[in-house]
Amino acid sequence: MNPQEKIDQLKQITEDILVRARRHGASNAAVHCMAEEALGISVRMGKQETLESSFEQAMGVDVYFGKKSGSVAISAFDAKSIENAVSKACEIARFTEEDPYAGLADAELMAQHPVDLDLYHPWEISPQAAVEMLLECENTARALDSRIVNSEGVGLGLYKTFRVYGNSHGFLEGFPATQYTMDCCLIAEVNGAMERDYSRTVSRESIHLKKPSVLAEKTVERTVARLGARPIKTQKIPVIFDERLSRGLMRIFLNAIAGSNLYRKNSFLLDAVNTLIFPESIDIYEDPLLPKRLGSFAFDEDGVATYRKSFVEQGVLKSYALDTYSARQLGLKTTANAGGISNLFVKTDTVPFSNLLARMDRGIYVTELFGEGVHLVTGDFSQGAFGYWVSNGEIQYPVSGITISGNLRDLCKSIVAVGNDVETESSIEVGSILFDQLTVAGS
Repeated sequence: MNPQEKIDQLKQITEDILVRARRHGASNAAVHCMAEEALGISVRMGKQETLESSFEQAMGVDVYFGKKSGSVAISAFDAKSIENAVSKACEIARFTEEDPYAGLADAELMAQHPVDLDLYHPWEISPQAAVEMLLECENTARALDSRIVNSEGVGLGLYKTFRVYGNSHGFLEGFPATQYTMDCCLIAEVNGAMERDYSRTVSRESIHLKKPSVLAEKTVERTVARLGARPIKTQKIPVIFDERLSRGLMRIFLNAIAGSNLYRKNSFLLDAVNTLIFPESIDIYEDPLLPKRLGSFAFDEDGVATYRKSFVEQGVLKSYALDTYSARQLGLKTTANAGGISNLFVKTDTVPFSNLLARMDRGIYVTELFGEGVHLVTGDFSQGAFGYWVSNGEIQYPVSGITISGNLRDLCKSIVAVGNDVETESSIEVGSILFDQLTVAGS
């Protein structure tokens, strides 16, 4: 079945459910349909370890009787299961309390003619060829450095996803998408001490995945660099987050401006619109309409047309990220972010990573944070960390057994500079970030 046939099939199911909902007396209804084909292959220590093929499908049915709503999720798409789901959702709605914020997004906000964002690029690779590619990556890694003594495996994931959304406004759209990932995780040892690290490559198109040799080299570099870690004393010093951790910081920021957290008063950025959150040199925006990107979509999970928008301008928070329901709770308008934020960009004057080190002069370059130490309500955080001691603008040796703590509001404002070492294989693009004077607890 070609992708359009699969989308048409899901559309037909969606239309059928909407008709059934009306027959049951629902004033409005919405349906999310998803089907996914996945293939996962991994090798470890020169041998194939797994080969897993799966097919999953899921459907969410939301019905409304005025301001009363009921929802049911199912994974079987046969007629009996569908009828039972619609009937159950309607039964739930009849016996729930009215919710003044419930209901579909306004009809005029629906994506009228969604653009094709070119997200579907099938890769017809045989399992044997995939295994050979993964073995090439692992064998290359193990041959590059004698300190690589073990492997946690190299894996490949291939995903074909088909999504359709329809509602009682007459909106009925869907799209297919592909995504490919390859991961390499290695273990290095010296004098009985072991360290592990990983690298990943991901793309909508197989041709844009990193080559196995490149992935191997990057993983070896990261893993052996961790050997010989030392403790340091507690002190207040500049800190650099590598680009992986910088993306993590942006994800926390996105959680803090998400409507679902705001109306529940579960965010340190409550009532923060039009206040300075970052340095004035920083703009943050999203663009969901970029072809082939990992986070692209032409309409959100409410069917609302997506668009490029700014969240931060010259350091000032300009907008929250809202779906229809949270927007109504907050007395605002949806920002077409039902389902989250995509293709986020941090725009500022960037510098080479070597310049970040030189500007820091003395401090910690952090490459890993661990522990559940972030409190979204207050913004306080305290997390274990691994990194590298920097002196005279150069990396000296790895550091472990440290904890970094502070407050997220202060952290965001303390950004000194951002690196140009941006990883484009992500829905969040930001380089390494240099922060001024953070508390680093050690021995």
